[in-house]
Amino acid sequence: MAQNIGGTACTFVHDSPGKRLPSERVRVYQPAGYDGYGAQKIGIGDGEFGYMAVLYDTGINVEAWAVTLFGKKATVVDIEDDHGTVHGNMLLVEMGHLERSPAGTLVRGSIRVQGVQVSLP
Repeated sequence: MAQNIGGTACTFVHDSPGKRLPSERVRVYQPAGYDGYGAQKIGIGDGEFGYMAVLYDTGINVEAWAVTLFGKKATVVDIEDDHGTVHGNMLLVEMGHLERSPAGTLVRGSIRVQGVQVSLP
């Protein structure tokens, strides 16, 4: 299957820099009335991610593609990246705005997608 976000086909799905893998979360706090700090292990499951979804197509198809992707915000989807790796249980938390630029006879549309992996496979 080609690159996609929640079944919506993309020309490319690039990893964004700074992607974090699921790891143990630790909350650090300073209790009132005490010297020093406290720490609490919260658990695994906060794999933050960022991808750049890209589509090369006609202007109207890029617009329709963007509307479809924006409709997936706040849902849990599978994402297949440029390497063919499928990342499951990805909660789409934030969607950037559609950036359009001419690419010869086509239009290049790109949207930054961010979120967290809500459970481990």
